[in-house]
Amino acid sequence: MFQKNSQITTGLLPEKMNKNCTVQAGEYSQLFSNFVTQGSRSKITAFLFLVIFLAGSGCEDSGFVGGDVEPGDDKVSTTEIELTDLTLLSEEGFSGRLASTGMGIVDDPAFGRVWSAALLKPSISQDNLDEFDEDSELKLRLVFNSLKYGDETSVSEYHIYEVDRRWRGNELTFNNPVSYDDSNLIGSFQVTDETSKDVELSEEWVDRYRQYFNSDAANRDSLYTFEFPGIAVVPADQNQRLDYLRHQPAESDTAGTEVTRFRVENEEDSLFVNMPLQDWGASMERDDDGIDEDDSFILHNTYEKILELDLDIDEDQFIGQDIINAQLVFHVDQEPETTKPAGFARPNPALLRYHIFNADPLDLPAEMFTTGATGSSTLNTDENFYQINITNYFLNDLYGSAEATPIYISLQTNNGLLYSSRFFNENGPAERTPKLIITTINSEN
Repeated sequence: MFQKNSQITTGLLPEKMNKNCTVQAGEYSQLFSNFVTQGSRSKITAFLFLVIFLAGSGCEDSGFVGGDVEPGDDKVSTTEIELTDLTLLSEEGFSGRLASTGMGIVDDPAFGRVWSAALLKPSISQDNLDEFDEDSELKLRLVFNSLKYGDETSVSEYHIYEVDRRWRGNELTFNNPVSYDDSNLIGSFQVTDETSKDVELSEEWVDRYRQYFNSDAANRDSLYTFEFPGIAVVPADQNQRLDYLRHQPAESDTAGTEVTRFRVENEEDSLFVNMPLQDWGASMERDDDGIDEDDSFILHNTYEKILELDLDIDEDQFIGQDIINAQLVFHVDQEPETTKPAGFARPNPALLRYHIFNADPLDLPAEMFTTGATGSSTLNTDENFYQINITNYFLNDLYGSAEATPIYISLQTNNGLLYSSRFFNENGPAERTPKLIITTINSEN
């Protein structure tokens, strides 16, 4: 059973970040503790050098690890190790109760065709309304994220149907679509570039909702949960983009941006009551993962593609040297961005995250979703690469007593927006293949 999504993803990470690299808070103090425990004076000296070295160069905007060290310094050297043992895992992340919900159809020539419907269910909370009388009506107010995926100039058409089975947002996953009853049309609308849209709903459906809302039965809430499945906002076949419904204001939003909800309205009585969503999610499926290339691999933030990395490094090659820094470097293949059709918008990812677990997770995407990333890296936009600091992990791998576990690398965050990126693999251009770059000092000099 897929672990339930017990939180709403906001897109924020618990670790501290600067422009091009991230080290989880406390990593250096843990690293120092490990060195002291090992009792090596040369390693303690190396750690002190590491603190000074990283303070000046470890997370700078330009160049790779060791780039600020003078070439003539015979105490410092850099070793580049090609990464060839790359494993791509196909998983499915949560698609419900996220900050955004995608709906529509997009045929991305680089990353496949995506079809997605929005699942929505109104609350029957009576906190702000004692009775939903027959003189009032229920409307659906859709609030859109400004981000689009696909043909920005196209007109999107949607039809609203009733979902034909019970569903829970915190159990929805990508590529596991939920069926709906297309014989009973509840509403239709079009979207161009609006920030919000009010949609009228069929009287028959609203009347059934009204009965549950006004019921005084002791089991009212449970009956509503089990018998009233909510709606699916389904894209028409001719749609050419994904539109995103907003369920959370941005963290930096101070203007109180509205979110998607239902509204009970009676204009004659000046009655306008917001009915929040009881549940929401995306019923999404991707036809393919994009075009496979011999020299690259694809990552999706939906966990449809996760990179698993096992480092098997011979520590003998570092005899007489002390490791002060270790970085993973992945270069982005810009071909999908430069060859996309005119007027085609694609969300641009700028974050690569990694997770390290003490033991093999029973449910990898659920663990990655509910556990803060071990660390992350932001995209170097000048040279289009990510640089991930794994110094602590690498030292523990070489000198620690515990068996090393894999590094799981994912794209962006799973927040309802769809992000994809292509990276060069070991068959890519020599200067852009994945590498482990290790900086050492020669303790014997």
